[in-house]
Amino acid sequence: MIFSIPVLTSSGVAWETSQSSPSLAVLRKVGAKDIRARAIDQSQAEILEAMGVTKIFSLEKEMALQVAQSIMSPGTHMITPITANHSLAEVRAQPELVGKTLGELNFRAAYGVNVVAVKSRQPVKDANGTERVEPTVNDLPGADTVIAEGDILVVIGSDEKILALQASY
Repeated sequence: MIFSIPVLTSSGVAWETSQSSPSLAVLRKVGAKDIRARAIDQSQAEILEAMGVTKIFSLEKEMALQVAQSIMSPGTHMITPITANHSLAEVRAQPELVGKTLGELNFRAAYGVNVVAVKSRQPVKDANGTERVEPTVNDLPGADTVIAEGDILVVIGSDEKILALQASY
């Protein structure tokens, strides 16, 4: 069977190939242990898995999941999956959180997620006195961190808890 897929090895070598079977055989023969490939659809993914590909990427599937998630919960953006059911996500701080500290809000007990960073937009003046808004990140938020209007909370937890957090307000 002929596919047009990029094949990557752990040594960082990459090339475009139109015949994955011979290329995968060569990679295994030279001792490549970590072979990664992109599948266009589920059938191709199953074939690549049977051929011994270590990690199979499906950009179409990942994009479809992101689009569906953004429709279902518009205030939440999953940054990266950690496991099949856990993610690092950005959640827009709702008005009822503004002015409260992370300690007061007690996200771990109340929502079952941990806040690992707070992204804000701070007004700053440049050398000419022109005011602009600059993004900042508090990557070590403490219990005394106050949530401001427009803040984005970077949380980690189960996908279920993250979506429940967004739905709760």
